[in-house]
Formats: sequence, structure tokens, C-alpha cells
Amino acid sequence: MEPQTEQEAQAQDQEVLRGYTATVRSVLQTKGKAPFDLAGLRIYETLEQIDASIDRCLEDHADPLLEEMQTLTQRRHLRDTQYQRVQRQQDWILGLEEILDAPRTRQGWWTQTGIEVAQEMEHFLDGLMEQKAYFPEDAAVIDHIVRRVEEWSPGLFNCYEEPTIPRTDNGLEQYIGALKRQRRRTTGHKAVADYISRHGPYAVFYDPEDLMEEILQRFRQVSSEEFREERERFRAAQSCQRRIRSFRRDPDAYLQALEHLWRGGDDL
Repeated sequence: MEPQTEQEAQAQDQEVLRGYTATVRSVLQTKGKAPFDLAGLRIYETLEQIDASIDRCLEDHADPLLEEMQTLTQRRHLRDTQYQRVQRQQDWILGLEEILDAPRTRQGWWTQTGIEVAQEMEHFLDGLMEQKAYFPEDAAVIDHIVRRVEEWSPGLFNCYEEPTIPRTDNGLEQYIGALKRQRRRTTGHKAVADYISRHGPYAVFYDPEDLMEEILQRFRQVSSEEFREERERFRAAQSCQRRIRSFRRDPDAYLQALEHLWRGGDDL
């Protein structure tokens, strides 16, 4: 491989900086689904992953913008204690979920009886109460979990005896949610703020009934210079969204590619 020119090296560095900027944008757009997928935990862990990647790049050569981005990622340490506590509490919730989410047979029957699930839940709650001695700051959370399970217990395990009884109302809520989403796709969203913050300032609407002459008439109202400027802004927005999607699809591979490029590797 021929050595890079200074101009080529700077171009690669700029591409890497744009790539890391997209990762930070992706973090800002993180959403979770409480209580099983908490956005705050994922944000902390993703920042930790980005920080480690930037650190490896800075070992090769420094850059003020990259150092500034690392400063942002390291601000997560202000929440180290809260992260550990919330992660611990979520593990308890996921433990409850694992017990209640008993597998089914192909015929739809549960593989455990209601009594078996109830006994497993009782053992879990006994162990959870013992955690109060180690984590007194979580005592109120533990008491709340135990109290709610006990309140629900009279009807919580009946579903494992009869497959036609829904385990929770989530199935019904998911069905209603699917209908709402389909309706929104048909009629349009009432609010677009969240869409714009996630997907950028552009949305394309296509009307198959538009005549070609009508479309051309709209274009004639825009000067060539304005069109070119807007096209560049549109392409930049698309490029940023592609980087965000690539990062979310495979964060490890995405960050490794940026590090490789930062060290002067071939374009990926």
C-alpha cells in the first residue's frame, strides 16, 4: 500500500470524526421500554463503548474534536453510582420476568403448572428480601416489588393452568398498538417533533395522482442554486442517518472500522 499524502490523511480523519459524531447523535436518540429495557442503562453502556474506541484512536494521534467528544463520553462517570444501582434493580425485574415467562409447548400449553411457577417465585422473593442487608438503599424498592407480587398473586398464576387465559394484558395492548400504528401510517402522525428529532428535517410524500406537469411546475419555482444547496443539505442529512443506522446495527464493527480508518487504513 502506498503511503498516504497529508491531504488524504486529513480527509480520512474528517470521515472518522463524522462517524464518531454520528455515534453521539445515536446516543441522544436512544429510547427504552421500561422496565425491561431502560434507556439510561443503554446510554451509559454505549458511551462506555464509544469512549474506549476514541481512546484507542487518540493513542495513535490526537485531535481536538475527538478529545472534546471523549470529554462528553466520560461525563457518564458522574452517574457511576446511579448506573450500578439501577442496573442492579433492573436485574431483579428481569429475574421476575424470567420466572413468569415460562416456555410453551407446540400445542400452546405451559411447561410449568401454576403451583410450580408460584413456588419458584416464592424462592426468588425470599432471596430478594435477603438482599436488603447488602443494599439497604434499595430496601424500599425491594419492599415494593414483594408487595406488588403478593397483591397480584391470587390471579397471577391461574394462566399456567389454562392456555386460553392471557398471562398478562400485554397481548391485547400489543394488538391495539398495532392497529394504532397502522392507522397512523394511513392518516399521518398528529405530532412530528419526535420524528424530526430522530430522522432529520426531511420527509418525502409521494402522491401517485400527481401529474408530471404539476411536479415540474413546482420545480420551476426553485432556482438552480437553491436546488443544489438544498440537495447538499439533504445528502448530508441522509449520510448522517446512514451512519447512525450502521452504528446501531453493529456497534463493535462500526467502531473498529473508524479506528482502522483513523490509523490510516484503507477506506471501508
